[in-house]
Amino acid sequence: MGVDYAENADTVNAFTHRLWPQGNSSFSEAVMSFAEKVSELDFMTRRMIMESFGLDESYIKKHLKSTKCLVRLMKYQGVEETEEELGMEPHTDRNMLTILCQNDVKDGIEVKTKDDKHWIKANPSQDSSFIVLGGAMLHVLLNGRVLTGVHRVMRMGTNTRFSAGLFSVPKTEDLIYAPEEMVDAEHPRLYKPVNFEAYFQYTTEGTGRRDLCAPRTYCGL
Repeated sequence: MGVDYAENADTVNAFTHRLWPQGNSSFSEAVMSFAEKVSELDFMTRRMIMESFGLDESYIKKHLKSTKCLVRLMKYQGVEETEEELGMEPHTDRNMLTILCQNDVKDGIEVKTKDDKHWIKANPSQDSSFIVLGGAMLHVLLNGRVLTGVHRVMRMGTNTRFSAGLFSVPKTEDLIYAPEEMVDAEHPRLYKPVNFEAYFQYTTEGTGRRDLCAPRTYCGL
């Protein structure tokens, strides 16, 4: 399930009441607490990335204000002890940045290498660690400097697995494109300006659903 605008108490409470008309304060408080704490990590991570490319403070602040917080709570049924199955097909995320909490689960996420030849298990270094993945919109915004990691979810073990993720998503109708600071002779502009909603629609229909190079296909120059 997904809770849009999870940083907003009214939105979270309205979502909660659709599931529990009598209310469920422990659920709504847990979602808001997760969103608040992990969105701080999201902001910090995006800020560090943009500062490393020399983008100025005013641009970074404007960018951070242009996104909303989507929290997704995910459940994967266990499998036979000797089996290993796909829980989710290989894909890339559409948003800006994804931060996943694996809830003490090992070997749940696999990321494909840049040369497209191998899968690497993305195991957190500690139980309290998070997995961070760049999304398509951050890839476009930074003119390809941050890759969209192809990843898949694996189901293994007999226990049901739960995980939670925070996805920073563009919330405006503004076009997303690389600022001039990200374009030079060595790094020519790779993508046309793109509207997130239109891009999202493309990736949910027809061939776009399985397109692992969707930014290049949809808005590449």
